[in-house]
Amino acid sequence: MAEFKFTLKLSEADLRYLRRALQEAAAWAEHTNSEKILDAAFEFSARARAEGAPEFALRRLETLEAIATLLRDREYPLPAAARGKLLRTLAYFAHSARRSAVLGFLEDAVVIEIASAEFQDEIKGYEEFCRFRGNAVQRYAAESRQAELERALSRKRKQIRARLQARRQQRDGGARPRNLLFRFW
Repeated sequence: MAEFKFTLKLSEADLRYLRRALQEAAAWAEHTNSEKILDAAFEFSARARAEGAPEFALRRLETLEAIATLLRDREYPLPAAARGKLLRTLAYFAHSARRSAVLGFLEDAVVIEIASAEFQDEIKGYEEFCRFRGNAVQRYAAESRQAELERALSRKRKQIRARLQARRQQRDGGARPRNLLFRFW
């Protein structure tokens, strides 16, 4: 099957529309329990799959689900600022007033793609932690060494956090990344 690739150019008006929709969702999220936002994000993904979302949207739903899973994982707590940004982004998909009948899956895919670029460090750090945890659980659980497992996971979390922080500082000195033309927060 042939693939078709295209570039979507967003005008400043398009970006204002997305920012406004994200701001509305963020305002809603301020008064909404985080578990409700996470549940709604998973429901959004399940509903999109059930509606027969096209493949380009399905690939991006995996990123949406990864972000929601990351936020729900009690063994990988995020700093409050990062957690808040990710929750506000997921609120976009949970906030019922923002659904566009005109753009639908394409709009959703664009927002997920932007979120993926903006939060790629957090997502990759979490994936690394999950791989480490999977190996560590097997290694320590076989010997009933739960305390050692907890210490190993804690060390790994700290390593990842320190590396992510250093990468951000090196990349952009704490300012907006230069490689993104559009930032959510």
